[in-house]
Amino acid sequence: MKGKLYVMGAILGILLSGGPAQAMIVINEIHADPAAGLAGDANADGVRSSSADEFVELFNMGTTGVDLSGWSIADAAATRHVFGADSVIDAGGHVVVFGGGSPALPDVNWVTASTGGLSLNNSSDTLFVFGAAGELIDSFEYDGLAAQDQSIVRSPEGSGTFRLHTELSDQLFSPGVWTETDGTGPVTSAVPEPSTLMTFLAGAIISATRKRFI
Repeated sequence: MKGKLYVMGAILGILLSGGPAQAMIVINEIHADPAAGLAGDANADGVRSSSADEFVELFNMGTTGVDLSGWSIADAAATRHVFGADSVIDAGGHVVVFGGGSPALPDVNWVTASTGGLSLNNSSDTLFVFGAAGELIDSFEYDGLAAQDQSIVRSPEGSGTFRLHTELSDQLFSPGVWTETDGTGPVTSAVPEPSTLMTFLAGAIISATRKRFI
């Protein structure tokens, strides 16, 4: 019983302290299978590439901007991207990591993979987001849903389950912008689903414990 109370107290302490839990960075959109031809040109550089047009979009559900310097994105095989210095994602904002190319999206917060590619499997893969100290921030395992010539995206954004992009829009993808809008902003507010919240809190507690004993 004391152990349960300690864990609950630790979670409550993190939430009330305004510390790591405010970040709430989640994997929000995954583009693993670009469509053929220019329809699959997600980075808008005029060239369709099965690798360069892959992307992973992160969303900040928190109330403050977050410095992602030293954070990383990995899949089941290897680390695919490490964020450089001064990599900031605003509160309620997105950042998109493309596999490569020369993205021409001036109003989008984007970077290209630091390793030269994301190498996302179409049929199945697991994505991880790690903080600068190596703590797990979020993860998602996808299956064949992602192998349909379009992205998969959370609905509601930031908190819901992943769905095919064309179920929510007439577009195949929407890197760095809201998918579901009424023309002025998101239709629904982002509230963490239990699994995402628990994944984040577990990572935050592990991180805090690690720092405590270093």
